[in-house]
Amino acid sequence: MFWTIFLGAVKLFIAGVMILYAGMVAVTLRTRGTHYRVQHDWDDPAHTAESFLVWLGVKIASQTLRLLTASLGLLEEASADVGEWILHHR
Repeated sequence: MFWTIFLGAVKLFIAGVMILYAGMVAVTLRTRGTHYRVQHDWDDPAHTAESFLVWLGVKIASQTLRLLTASLGLLEEASADVGEWILHHR
């Protein structure tokens, strides 16, 4: 019983951390753009690690968005070609 409650609390905590991290990356991407830089402060390693993780998330998100944009552009062009072919061969 205790183990089940403990595992549920751990899962809830991990889900909360993931949501918080995704929110931090989204806000940073929106406010500072894709050119976000890591802020080094050797006196505060926790803040440096947080800045690095947010930077990593921003880089991954920007590359993912770039890939999705290119893929959707390719699909849009292919869809237009198929539509043109269907209209031409009626």
